[in-house]
Amino acid sequence: MPFQDIPNILSFLRKNNGLTQAELAEKIGVSNKTISKWEQGAFLPDITYLVSIARVYNITVDDLLSGNINDCKVDKKQNSNNINKKKLIINLSLILALVSEITILIIFLEEFRYNVGLYFLHLFLLICSFIALLVILFNLIHEINIL
Repeated sequence: MPFQDIPNILSFLRKNNGLTQAELAEKIGVSNKTISKWEQGAFLPDITYLVSIARVYNITVDDLLSGNINDCKVDKKQNSNNINKKKLIINLSLILALVSEITILIIFLEEFRYNVGLYFLHLFLLICSFIALLVILFNLIHEINIL
């Protein structure tokens, strides 16, 4: 296959799978301008990016280079699972940080009980942290469909 066909293949794959240049760029870790240059034939992707592109479309690099791409589709379920895992990790990290913050605020709340200004500041921060924790927990439970 001539190298001039690669830009057409890349463009076809992206459009056939309903991805924007920005969405594809995010998935493989390049800018959308890079995707545009690849599709215009200004330059070709490095072999490491060919591997990433092939993974996005669930094909081999050989399929990508040979043009054997008729029925390839992005596995949207797998991509959404990856996104959900990232959201879960972020939410759990936020929960851990907020629980730590609440614990520290409770400890220092006792220290500042004689200083009314600092006492109420810490009490306010404690309440805000607790509300943020509840919001994150609610969103996490709703997202996982526990309720």
